[in-house]
Amino acid sequence: MKLTLLLTLFAGISFAQSQSTTQTTITRTTVSEESQQPGETFDVKYKDDRGKLVVAQNEVRFEDVSNASRSKTWTYAQIKEFRRSGGKELKIEPYKGDSHEFHIEGKDLTDDIYKTISDRIVAARAH
Repeated sequence: MKLTLLLTLFAGISFAQSQSTTQTTITRTTVSEESQQPGETFDVKYKDDRGKLVVAQNEVRFEDVSNASRSKTWTYAQIKEFRRSGGKELKIEPYKGDSHEFHIEGKDLTDDIYKTISDRIVAARAH
């Protein structure tokens, strides 16, 4: 009788072992960076709504906490203008549609994060 055991761990590591042999196989599955890193998140106010501004690998999202239908998502290629005023005011203007102005509450949008977003917008335009 041959007994085979297969476990998949949360980190994406599979462990297989067979009782009839002493060979152990470990396989690591690759998980996309997007799912591993949810992105930088900021508490924001947009018009009269409060929500989260999420800076992810491939997009920027506004997630309205009181009305999901007012949430918005922009890929970096869709952003025509991205402007910061101080560390608390942010404007996103897509190629299509209206511009959106956010007031950041809590932590500031740092120079490093602003540069990362700007670099992603420029890189997306090149494609």
